[in-house]
Amino acid sequence: LLTSIVMSILAVTYTGIVFEMALPMSENFIFYLLAPVTVLLYRAATCSDERQHLILVAVAAGPLNLLITLLGLTVFPISVLLAATFIGVFAAWLRTCLREDKGALYRVRRALAPVALPAGATLVLAIAILPFVDLGGLIFWNFELNAVQTFPPFDIVRIVTRNWRALFDGSLPFGANLFELLIVLMIFIGIHSGRGEARWPRAPLLVFAGACLLAVIAGQWRMSPGSTFIAYKAGAGFGIALGLVAIMVSRLLRDRPTDGLSLAGLVPIIALGLLNAGVFTAATSYSREPQPRFAGFDDANICRLGQTGPDCTCIQLSVFGPQQFLLEDIAACPGRYPSFPSIVARHPVTRARLIADSLDPDISFGLYPDAMLTADGFPDEARRNLRENGICHGDENFTICRSSREPSD
Repeated sequence: LLTSIVMSILAVTYTGIVFEMALPMSENFIFYLLAPVTVLLYRAATCSDERQHLILVAVAAGPLNLLITLLGLTVFPISVLLAATFIGVFAAWLRTCLREDKGALYRVRRALAPVALPAGATLVLAIAILPFVDLGGLIFWNFELNAVQTFPPFDIVRIVTRNWRALFDGSLPFGANLFELLIVLMIFIGIHSGRGEARWPRAPLLVFAGACLLAVIAGQWRMSPGSTFIAYKAGAGFGIALGLVAIMVSRLLRDRPTDGLSLAGLVPIIALGLLNAGVFTAATSYSREPQPRFAGFDDANICRLGQTGPDCTCIQLSVFGPQQFLLEDIAACPGRYPSFPSIVARHPVTRARLIADSLDPDISFGLYPDAMLTADGFPDEARRNLRENGICHGDENFTICRSSREPSD
């Protein structure tokens, strides 16, 4: 437990200071949860008790997996892999049981009883959330919109090239880089290839290591060819590497292959990750007093956070940078992307909506230089509507424009 606490403090301090994961974003917390998932699957792979094996896989692929999915689809391919792992493990075990004539049904009932708890918890959580979910919107925003991305999600050449570059620019946390993870995995395999009790059979050892590597590759599906790495979009490997390091430290300290970390020892990783993500302080650590901001926002009558018209308008930024809304105390437009990600221009529904917004006098746009807009894929029609026929404030570096049409009743 003490080792786990020390490792947790080091991990959250490192990610919070170096990669700004202390920002209150749900995606940041996903990577801390991947550490206990890795440990649970390791313990499942190394335990000899079939009931414990199923319970560990069920917990990792059930409640923990659902929680990761609810925090964001950043590592959605990993969530699919976890679910597929449980289905495969359970199906293989069930098939083995049914092949045995003596006591087969008893073994099935005996194993299903403990698995029912995590499965039931997952089902209850899903049912509790379902009434608050717009399924049509969920499918559109998470799957249909992402389907128009112009790069293959598992382009190995792209991923390897980007990870090689990241080795030198330090844009990824430790372990999130494939080459760093390979080093961790080689050490992991070396420790488990010893003699005596410490030895783990080669086939399952390589399968486990390969699954870790595949998960990190799958976790980088959101990285486009031209963009820079963003820690909270491609950092799945950090949580996996943290789990592997925790296993290796525990093995070296205890020299017992099935220990890994106890579930109690994983609590500090989760708790400190939660604190590091700022979820307890983000809602109360700001001032309600108006703060200084770019004068152009006041000249253009842009609403402050929490403020609504008719004396001010909301704003959409034409280049991706959602942090600007907090930094500048400006109000985003409800039901719209606060700042423009290029994917919006690639789907006909969101592209048409953006162009229609450029003709709405109740919506302002923060426009950067035309070269930046073109590079980011901002629609030319929307840009012309605003620059040539709109009311604008600012200079050539940043202009705030809205339609000159009269507001509709």
